[in-house]
Amino acid sequence: MDYTGTEELEILKHANNYNNFLVNRILRNVHGSKILDFGAGIGTFLEYVKNALNTDVKGLEIDTKQREYMLAQGHSVYASIDEVEKESFSTIYSLNVLEHIPDDQEAINNIFDKLEPGGVFYCYVPAFEVLYSEFDKRVGHERRYTRDDLVSKVTKSGFKVKSAKYCDFLGFFAALVFKFLDNTGKINPKMVRLFDKVIFPISSIIDTVTFGYFVGKNIEVVATKP
Repeated sequence: MDYTGTEELEILKHANNYNNFLVNRILRNVHGSKILDFGAGIGTFLEYVKNALNTDVKGLEIDTKQREYMLAQGHSVYASIDEVEKESFSTIYSLNVLEHIPDDQEAINNIFDKLEPGGVFYCYVPAFEVLYSEFDKRVGHERRYTRDDLVSKVTKSGFKVKSAKYCDFLGFFAALVFKFLDNTGKINPKMVRLFDKVIFPISSIIDTVTFGYFVGKNIEVVATKP
């Protein structure tokens, strides 16, 4: 299977503030030392987390080219969730992946199955269908989520949700503008750098107040397996 958004992943690899934010969120919620990156892409976050914890982090990536890229970098990568043993991980994180999967409920069920009791699932996905744009269509997004919708699916799998909130308050409005001004679906590297260096740091500060409970470009859910 080939993923259409590899070019975007290469561009976002250099969004340092955005990437550091996500890595810090993962590290804050890591449980144990057996960690799986569910939908690892080209391994950007796998590499970050692996280096930060100085421990092995395994990836799961169904895209052949991206998986081969990570294998060439020396990472351990599964080609299918079926290769992962039941209750074999203490933490599984998934960043901007579930929205690509037609049956996301089945994917969450599988994640629950692969986590050991007491294990943590960290999930980060795009929010609000009103923001669905040509970009979403171009990279194969099936949907965007509301907080209640994602919490419902995670809970249905058997997880206990610890926290659920919107992230990137200013990003919501930036994405809305982008949707109506651009019909190509391509992201501009210069605009990504501008957003990453100027807007996202401010947005992250705003999120820490109260806005994260109402609106944002993304949703973060942290859940545990009883």
